[in-house]
Amino acid sequence: MRHLVYLLLLANVIYLGWNLLQEQTAGDMVRALPPGPAGVHRLVTLQEHTSKLAEPTDATDINALTLAEPPGSLQKSGCMALGPFTAKDEAMTFSARLQDLGLDPVLRPVESRVENGFWIYLQGRDKAHARRIVQQLKDKGDREYYVGKGNMLYLGTFDTVGRAEIRLEQLRKQGIEAILDQRYRTSRQYWLEMTGNGAVSDVLEEIVAGNAELQIHTLSCM
Repeated sequence: MRHLVYLLLLANVIYLGWNLLQEQTAGDMVRALPPGPAGVHRLVTLQEHTSKLAEPTDATDINALTLAEPPGSLQKSGCMALGPFTAKDEAMTFSARLQDLGLDPVLRPVESRVENGFWIYLQGRDKAHARRIVQQLKDKGDREYYVGKGNMLYLGTFDTVGRAEIRLEQLRKQGIEAILDQRYRTSRQYWLEMTGNGAVSDVLEEIVAGNAELQIHTLSCM
């Protein structure tokens, strides 16, 4: 009976020691371990990771970055063009002025068709047809004609559509059904192109304010 009591007491001591060992935290057990080799990172439990996420974050670096590059401060630079200049020398004068202000303009010639009054003509067929029309005009005392390539008959050029319509009606009375059309000529203009931003825009607007014939165009950089 005495031996049975000793065995029960020994079992209680062992059980108590095991319970005390289980109460030791995971952190205490890790701290009790010897340090690992250099460059080796220890494993982190999910509980440890969650507790660190709950801690307040030091926002010093984030605030510094925000102050240096605030949201919306990064804007793509476009290009701007100043013109048109009808003469190259005039464009170069303004180019030198912009260079003195620290800009780097590029001179770009641009050709375009512009209206140049009106004209009346008759499509050419053959030489016989052209001679017949010319003789008909001569008989009426009409000398306002010119025979061009392909037997094309040019029957007058006019600054205004009103004068052109009067001539067209005269020809119709002679039985000549001519064509009235808009005339064009090729015009070369010059533009100064440069990379644009707010400061460049202010400079160009100041120039345009003193030169009403000039314009500012915004375009994509090539």
